[in-house]
Amino acid sequence: MKIISFILILLIFCVSYLTSEPCGDVNSSDGINIVDALLIAQYYVGLDPVNFDQNAADVNDDGSINIVDALLIGVGSTALLQGVGIGISNQNNVIIRNLRMTLVGTSDPGSVNGGDVISISGSSRNIWIDHCELYSEDPDQQTDIDKYDGLIDIKHQTGFITISWCYLHDHHKGGLLGAADDDLYSDRKITFHHNYYNKVRLRIPMYRGSVGHFFNNYIVGAKDATEIRTGTCVRVEKNYYEALHYSIYTPSNSPGSTQRIDNIEVERTDRAYPANCTADIPYDYADVLTNNTQDVKTIVPQNAGIGKI
Repeated sequence: MKIISFILILLIFCVSYLTSEPCGDVNSSDGINIVDALLIAQYYVGLDPVNFDQNAADVNDDGSINIVDALLIGVGSTALLQGVGIGISNQNNVIIRNLRMTLVGTSDPGSVNGGDVISISGSSRNIWIDHCELYSEDPDQQTDIDKYDGLIDIKHQTGFITISWCYLHDHHKGGLLGAADDDLYSDRKITFHHNYYNKVRLRIPMYRGSVGHFFNNYIVGAKDATEIRTGTCVRVEKNYYEALHYSIYTPSNSPGSTQRIDNIEVERTDRAYPANCTADIPYDYADVLTNNTQDVKTIVPQNAGIGKI
């Protein structure tokens, strides 16, 4: 199994750890306060789950890595986690950047980290996943929709999470927010922006029980994309959807709502949109927003993924 070494910058001590207050709010105007870190240790590691440095992270028997308060940053454009899932459970202040990740190469992907490339659960908060690449196999060739689970699955009482400038491709189920229709959490505030979805068939993403912001994402090769379910109000803004079946939709047995602003939908099957709502977005994002939706199709593929920070 080919695993390429990368730098793991681990926030060993943090003001938030000592005081039970967050180090920085990833999903607010306050940004991420890295100065709160009192000590930063660097480890050069080859991520072999058998020989992994147990002082750097907790590697489980199923090949997943449990990440605590940490920065996990890949070097250059070749950093790869293959056959290893990342699990973030009941942890705050985690940043993952510039990593290519896949469960391809394992004999039973469903037994590794629950089949998820990245899973966020428990009461985890203040998490930023940026300029990463997540994938499995071409869904035209690998037709078993349940061989893998999600690229990024988020559940339980998690919130204040941002996924930005990531390249997600060749997979059936992109990701969900909320594990079931009764997994609702009023403070589940999650933002996706400037992500490039290429041949991800479903769940781009599936929102449940959250106040969400989904803006400036480019979606191509999907079947049914942004699924809005119960207890949800999502601002879906200036995204570019290439031709597909359903773009922004809600099931009749689990209806959610959206605030839709200036999206481009090249071609879709006619279906009523989710009910209207006004999403409470607490941060100023004018300097980040790509104002011309037509530009999303060009800007996002050029700049999303690894080796571009």
